[in-house]
Amino acid sequence: MNTQEGGNMKKPTGKIQQGNMKKLGEYGVLFLHYLEKLDPRHPFSRVKLEIELGPHGHYLVLQLKSIRRIMRKGLPIEYRTEILGDRWRGVAGAPVSYLPPKPNKVNAYSIHGEGDSRCYLAAYPVAASVPDFHQLNAFGPIKLNSRSE
Repeated sequence: MNTQEGGNMKKPTGKIQQGNMKKLGEYGVLFLHYLEKLDPRHPFSRVKLEIELGPHGHYLVLQLKSIRRIMRKGLPIEYRTEILGDRWRGVAGAPVSYLPPKPNKVNAYSIHGEGDSRCYLAAYPVAASVPDFHQLNAFGPIKLNSRSE
């Protein structure tokens, strides 16, 4: 995956180790979603990979079928981060086998800031007054060249 940058540096409290973490969306986070629409006649026939990345080395990787139906969660990835002043940068690598068999849609989201300054960004914007990253009709096309590990 390419290097990503974002704002909010709010760190999870307590003794939370880097790596897999639930509720990462409550902090500054970048979401990547890869989607395969299986049956064009059925809008909910989809397989999705969701990768959430935070500035302090925390992440969450889920494989889903249909909307919000988790098949596998807590999948491990390689992930490292660097905080540069008020910005952060992360580089992640995941096995190609995590992707849906033929991904043909993608979207990326960023959440940063706190309180009234909280900001939600999307590569392909969703049409909603409240952010909903599961609006699969808002995903844009993607074409990957190979499926090698």
